[in-house]
Amino acid sequence: MHQDQLITGESFLINTDNGPITLTTHWIRYNNKIWGQSNIISIMLEKISAIQILYISHPGLGIGGLLMIMLGVALSLGDTENGWVITIAVITGILLIVAYYITMKHICVITSDGSGKIVFRTEGMDTDALIDMADKVELAKHNRLMELKG
Repeated sequence: MHQDQLITGESFLINTDNGPITLTTHWIRYNNKIWGQSNIISIMLEKISAIQILYISHPGLGIGGLLMIMLGVALSLGDTENGWVITIAVITGILLIVAYYITMKHICVITSDGSGKIVFRTEGMDTDALIDMADKVELAKHNRLMELKG
């Protein structure tokens, strides 16, 4: 979005070039284009009901993987006749650990009081930057509500 597309009295608060999030004094917009797909969601600030920063993982996968590898190692120290059992245990353990890392998600969810929500991955962003972004959205919403009460 460009400066000339803003409503009178509106200004950018966060406008990252090629970034998925744009925040103005009136709304927040998510614009993501990947592999021929486009996803654009705009929410007016006064309609935002919640901001969530989620770190989701499945530690059972990692623990199960470590246990399987330890089982394979323990079996290899004793009877080596069943080499295929050792191999299956170690391979299964490695696959479980890989699944643990693949399923880890760091996401931000901005929900409207209607049915819309903005969901985007936040890998690579540190927690302080995410909290700062949430603070800016909340402050912008507060200022917008005060302006509307006017």
